[in-house]
Amino acid sequence: MATKDKSPPAELKTLYDGYLERRRMELNELQYALNNGHLDQIEDIAHRIKGNAGAYGYPELSSLAGQMEEAAISENTEKVHDIVLQYRKALES
Repeated sequence: MATKDKSPPAELKTLYDGYLERRRMELNELQYALNNGHLDQIEDIAHRIKGNAGAYGYPELSSLAGQMEEAAISENTEKVHDIVLQYRKALES
């Protein structure tokens, strides 16, 4: 599971667990977009993650999403691929 700045209060644990589960499901969207050259879709998803991961207290996910967004904007497919792999590993840790 992604490393969080601090453990959430017990009453919010379900909310945070749901957030991470949605990010895991979003990996399928990212992979589909990458496989089909839809860098604009990756840019949109990464931008959304960048903002909400920070708000939920996951700075590593936010940082990776920011890097992914920039790579998509610059149309660097190889870099996007590498960052998606890093993002997947961060979600699984």
